Amino acid sequence: MKKITALIITLLLALGLCACTSSDGDEESTAESASETVSAVSSDSDSEKVTGTLYGVMASETRTNEFSFYGGTYTPERIAAGMTGWSGLKFRITAETDTDGKTVKIDWSEESAFYTGDYSEANSGFTFESAEELRTFMMDSMTKTIQENMGDYSVYFTVNGEDIGTVMDGLSSENAYEIVNNS
Repeated sequence: MKKITALIITLLLALGLCACTSSDGDEESTAESASETVSAVSSDSDSEKVTGTLYGVMASETRTNEFSFYGGTYTPERIAAGMTGWSGLKFRITAETDTDGKTVKIDWSEESAFYTGDYSEANSGFTFESAEELRTFMMDSMTKTIQENMGDYSVYFTVNGEDIGTVMDGLSSENAYEIVNNS
């Protein structure tokens, strides 16, 4: 009987903890918490911790910050997640990696700071004068970080599945590549 009572109390406590969630409209915090939970669970398993370096390429300087994850290899999506956490900017992407051709194609989503041009949520130390400066930072930083962690890849960009030039005034996939690779 004592075992059954202890089991019932344990279940009630677990249900009570599960009922504690973040407030409505706090989806990003929930997603980050879920990500942290997955990392914590993964760290207890046999997965090995992988550590890399993020590169924040500003006009006058390049800053670095460590990031890590458990199991697997570097991907542009993991790098983008690390950049989001570090900079506070929404690096929302999908990517195609061609390991034989040594190319990465990054597609900025409509929710990304690249698409919206919004840098109001940038963390301290990440300041921009314009949306163009923000976008150059995002492309340069992703390219440098991919090349330093994944190898010598050519990196190309689109926005929401379209050529950058059709979505962003003054940018095209060709000059976006040139901006990044000639910085």
